[in-house]
Amino acid sequence: MSPGRASQESGDRRRPAALFLAWGPPLLLACVRAWLQWQDGRHPPTPAFPVAPLPVSDSVAALFLPWLLGAVALLLLAVGLGWWGQRGGARAVQRVLLALWALLWLSGAGALWVSHANTSGLAPLPQEGARVLGLRPRPPTLHQPGGTEVVLALATYAGPQRVRIDDERVTLWQPGQRLRVGLAQGRFYGLYLTGWDRLEPASQ
Repeated sequence: MSPGRASQESGDRRRPAALFLAWGPPLLLACVRAWLQWQDGRHPPTPAFPVAPLPVSDSVAALFLPWLLGAVALLLLAVGLGWWGQRGGARAVQRVLLALWALLWLSGAGALWVSHANTSGLAPLPQEGARVLGLRPRPPTLHQPGGTEVVLALATYAGPQRVRIDDERVTLWQPGQRLRVGLAQGRFYGLYLTGWDRLEPASQ
């Protein structure tokens, strides 16, 4: 068998694997998303709004530092792969890029499942008092629905907490409004607001 024919047969064997790595992970993510949406249609989840500490930073640079570090890391990776490819490792670079591509989509599918499982297994916490510190409307984004971002002071949590609530009744709240809120702990992580009762009008 000639070297050219052997190389062609080897390339023919690698082509299905490359196609599977290129299209398989995105299809898996789409299937996971569709399955989770079907599950939500069968068993509508309890409304749960993530609660997180209000970020406090001394400078604008500190807020953008994680994004800057991520951009630098991507740039260094691109430069390193380009240098490797020019040194004769083009095929190895292709394998690395395919692996990163597959890892990206598989990570997305895993994150979808973990997020769904996290909120479907909430552990209720005792109700506690809260006070509205401020609120503002927030438009929808690719990752979050629209609603009202509320800053709360919770009785047993240090520092202001913020939560985005998709409920028109929240727009009637005013700073100073006192509430009794229901909280729950996620199955794996996070604190969630699951309900509330207005205790008294906002103090003027």
